[in-house]
Amino acid sequence: MSRPAILAQLKRALLTEAGYRCAIPTCRGTSSLQFEHIDEWHKVKEHKFENMIILCANCHARVTSKEIHKDAIRKYKNNLAILTGRYTTAEWRLLDFILDNSPDAVDQNGKVRLRFPQSDQVTYYGLVKDGYIVFEHYKAGIAIGETVSNQIGIVFTQKGVELLQSYKNGQTIQKVDMG
Repeated sequence: MSRPAILAQLKRALLTEAGYRCAIPTCRGTSSLQFEHIDEWHKVKEHKFENMIILCANCHARVTSKEIHKDAIRKYKNNLAILTGRYTTAEWRLLDFILDNSPDAVDQNGKVRLRFPQSDQVTYYGLVKDGYIVFEHYKAGIAIGETVSNQIGIVFTQKGVELLQSYKNGQTIQKVDMG
């Protein structure tokens, strides 16, 4: 049986789930993205969203050579499902930025060295609502057009630091109660 092509709709869904980046949080590369079957194609003989993940060529080769184990890939896939179903692209990019720049981006008190206009609070509402971050308000304003906006800084709670560590290390992220 020859392997059929992966449907364009499935490709788009997988790429969207991974944010058009390698799904391995310590990599998150954006070039040479490839589609990986978690349970091998020769065993399942089908392309299913639940059994596929996006990897860069380097990480894909590491999975093929068993340097990265399939159990880890399953955890990464599970974490993607939880995070992409819950958080905005901006929230994802914040987590990626912190991981890409850690430890420089977060101090010993969990404070992120980033400031935003106060009006950007809504952008990160999901992470705030779930208790992963809180905002620190600054009195000094920054000019935005003709108006002056107060600034906010992001502080990761202990729960937020644990989320970052779990995400980075490929540990299972606990699903947030949507209630």
